[in-house]
Amino acid sequence: MLIYGIIVLYNKIFEKTSYEALMENGVTLIVCDNSTKDMGNGKKVADAGAYYISMGGNKGLACAYNRAIDMIRDELSPDKHDYVCLFDDDTEIPVNYPDEIKLRHEPILLPIVNDGIGLMSPCLMKDKIVKRFGSVKEALRADERQITGINSCMAVRWDCYDNYRYDENMFLDYIDHAFIFEMRKRGIYPTVLNYKIKQHFSAVEDTKKRAAKRFAKQKADLKIFYGDRKLVYYYIIMRKHIKLALKYRDIRFLK
Repeated sequence: MLIYGIIVLYNKIFEKTSYEALMENGVTLIVCDNSTKDMGNGKKVADAGAYYISMGGNKGLACAYNRAIDMIRDELSPDKHDYVCLFDDDTEIPVNYPDEIKLRHEPILLPIVNDGIGLMSPCLMKDKIVKRFGSVKEALRADERQITGINSCMAVRWDCYDNYRYDENMFLDYIDHAFIFEMRKRGIYPTVLNYKIKQHFSAVEDTKKRAAKRFAKQKADLKIFYGDRKLVYYYIIMRKHIKLALKYRDIRFLK
């Protein structure tokens, strides 16, 4: 079994030291660069022994994932039992995480991911409404048919990508939940690993200005995710408006 790691950069310099141990542990790393300026990452990634894909600007997360998956398929000839692991550039990845993946065979693996609030992933998705679990114990015993999770360190068995492409109309948010929702239709469900990872999630640590910009982009992705379920979409957006207004104590978020 081989593990292909995909990481997407945006206006950040590739740091070899952050991923060297993973590559030494057998991970083939593919770096997709969504940067809007030259960060010199092409040479840095090549010198580190990883594969580099320049996206020619910020094309979004879904587009970058599709490009990386195409490259793996066309150039690296993966086996159906290999895994693709999605890494965020703001995640603290334990060097022995690949060893955990190598012990498994299930189609989708979700580790325990904590952020500044608490348990961030896996989470519950009922009627396409995503909520946090109250505890790790609750997540571990939940019905797999109702579980979803974020991209960060999600491991996907290669055969799950047969006839699947991330929706490039979605720029960033909820492409992970859209992926799992589609897998549910195929009778494929995630498995929760009792393995903990730390995530520096921007929605938790953002400044007010950055949060406002992020929310403006998120609305477009959520509109695609919920499709014709407009009432659910408006409910989710209203809830996020209120949450941001309370967090930053600014009624302008209610407009």
